[in-house]
Amino acid sequence: MATLPASVRVSVRVVGSDFIPGPKARLRKDLSKGQGWRMAGTSVAVTATACCSVGLRARKPTAEMLKNKVAKGMQRREMQMDAPDAIEEFQGLKDDPLASWSLLGDQEFLARMWTVLFLAFLPCAYLTSKVYPVSNEIGELLPQNILADVSFGFSVAALFLTAVLLRIGYRQLEVNQLLRQRSIFLETGGGGYFVQKKSAANQRKDALIHRYETAPSIVKVRRYVLSTLLFAFATGVAGFASDGEMKRTEGSEEEE
Repeated sequence: MATLPASVRVSVRVVGSDFIPGPKARLRKDLSKGQGWRMAGTSVAVTATACCSVGLRARKPTAEMLKNKVAKGMQRREMQMDAPDAIEEFQGLKDDPLASWSLLGDQEFLARMWTVLFLAFLPCAYLTSKVYPVSNEIGELLPQNILADVSFGFSVAALFLTAVLLRIGYRQLEVNQLLRQRSIFLETGGGGYFVQKKSAANQRKDALIHRYETAPSIVKVRRYVLSTLLFAFATGVAGFASDGEMKRTEGSEEEE
């Protein structure tokens, strides 16, 4: 049997020792694998604990933000329920016993204005007759005093009518402003505000009501206010120019 050289035998043993490990090498390898799995399991557990803690910390602000959003939504819903509706305000204007006069026709509106003027003139003329008596002590009529009573009576009555017209016009302007707005600014409890935009259909309805109802009524009321003020000024000047004789008291007669 032929023998191999020593160098060959050594190389064979060395190579064989790499592929056929002994009992100690296997035990060492198994222990290293077990430690690796334990370390991997420990790292996974630490990572999971950290993720849970981060999730719990992040969940609390998220819950608070959700509560805040819900509260704001409820507040906006309440503000939308309380927000003035232009159509409802216009319907309320039509139901108003005084402000609805401006929606009447020109003839009927003019008739009501003359009615108010004459109804206010009667008590005003009676009060002015106490200052400018229509007759003297012997029963003679005083034309200058009658003219003064009529003039001052109509002047004060015209001022009263102007106040009525201003009341009607103020209500008209409120409704007209709501009709012209495309968005409504609503205030919140914290001092802020948000914008509630009207829909396209509501904008068209409001524009039609503004164009054919409230805008002509406002023009008409402004014209009547200017006319009554001029009438009050003219009748007042006529009263002072009538050269009426004021009623004398007992004290003034004794001094004369």
